[in-house]
Amino acid sequence: MNTKVDFKRHCQKIHAKRRFAERFNVSMSIGDIYELINSIQLGKSTLLQKQSARISKHNVFCSKLNKNVTVIYDCTRKTIVTVLPDKIEE
Repeated sequence: MNTKVDFKRHCQKIHAKRRFAERFNVSMSIGDIYELINSIQLGKSTLLQKQSARISKHNVFCSKLNKNVTVIYDCTRKTIVTVLPDKIEE
């Protein structure tokens, strides 16, 4: 596998872990991230939007938070790029 691609994949996972900590105040392990990735790959998530050939937005259940979260998934690298914050009710 290409080292540059592996590095980018690794960076995306770190970014996703940081966004979970920032937006939901929870520490996600790489295993927790893989659980979300597996749910997306097995079709257990809801596709919300196909943003490009590579990027899609999914609503997926996060067992660590015990609720659904919206994530951005990289189809090429097969990893979660980031998690989006809950919508703010007005």
